[in-house]
Amino acid sequence: MNSKYPQITEGVGVMSGTSLDGLDLAHCRFEENSEGQVIWEIVCAETIPLPDSWKKRLSRLPESNAATFARTDVELGHFIGEQVAEFVQDHQLSPGFVASHGQTVFHQPDQGFTSQIGDGETLGSHLSCPVVSNFRNKDVALGGQGAPLVPCAERALFPEIQLFLNLGGIANISIGDSAFDVCVCNMALNWLASRSEPSLDYDANGQLAEKGAVSQDLLEGLESIEWYQTPPPRSLGAEWFEEQLRPILNDPSLSIENRLATYCRHIALRVRDSLKASEAAGEILITGGGAHNLHLFNELKHEFASIGVVVQVEVDRQVIDFKEALSFAYLGWLTLQGKFNTMPSVTGARRAAVSGSIHLPSGGGFHLSKSPA
Repeated sequence: MNSKYPQITEGVGVMSGTSLDGLDLAHCRFEENSEGQVIWEIVCAETIPLPDSWKKRLSRLPESNAATFARTDVELGHFIGEQVAEFVQDHQLSPGFVASHGQTVFHQPDQGFTSQIGDGETLGSHLSCPVVSNFRNKDVALGGQGAPLVPCAERALFPEIQLFLNLGGIANISIGDSAFDVCVCNMALNWLASRSEPSLDYDANGQLAEKGAVSQDLLEGLESIEWYQTPPPRSLGAEWFEEQLRPILNDPSLSIENRLATYCRHIALRVRDSLKASEAAGEILITGGGAHNLHLFNELKHEFASIGVVVQVEVDRQVIDFKEALSFAYLGWLTLQGKFNTMPSVTGARRAAVSGSIHLPSGGGFHLSKSPA
């Protein structure tokens, strides 16, 4: 480890996904043994539900003016900083750093930009340890997609596993040194659930989808989306959902239950075909909020059976729910050591990079494992 940060072995990873279902906080501990293997644990973790006021602000932000965007960036930094500080105090933690992914508002790497808000300097004003943020921009500047970044962590933290499927706002898979976004996942499922009942944040356990029937016409329309023919590296953002996918799903002639059932089948087919094209087989680790959707989970297992992929079932609940927060904590840990934390084979960038902006604590000092944030 870089001698400038000799005591930083644990920190808080902060993840806020595109599905706007909450702020995931995970206090993690990392250590590298003499053989270069990373020993880690999630000490404690918690999901902070996003208040409805924040959900509305963030969902409307892409259409706002520049002043509103700038103000929201700062105010979200305060909100995240307050939540992290409270989490640290409640659990009596002493993190050496905080690594925050931020909330993605725009993701258009083909146009040369991506934007994750929740200003790091503002966030850091609530803490007494360094904050690492802004993980994606450097990779995009180097010609990459800026996503997915989690595979760098997966390879180090789960060396015994070769196949990963994350069912977050967007579904993405990792296969060895390759990874890419597959399709929109919870972003679409949650939107459909809210159309059934505005108070619903998601389809709990896939109960609504379970009541529905697959519409072949809708399924054919989804399967024919041209973007799916794009070879990796590739990534998706909320703009793509709004412009390309939502108009297809917004079919009032079909019940919400039928649309949910159809879209779950669509996700399963997209994942199956992606794995099949990569000639992947063996055990797969499924994580993210979508892993708790029993209807989707069963659809996936059914499709996996035909290609020799088996779902790994002996998985710690914290890993299922907080793997992304854990991963960004690890990526931030690498940033503070000046080590590469991007994979050009995944993102398509010209070279690997040390990504992440470091925001130093306003009170100064680096030996922060001795003092609480």
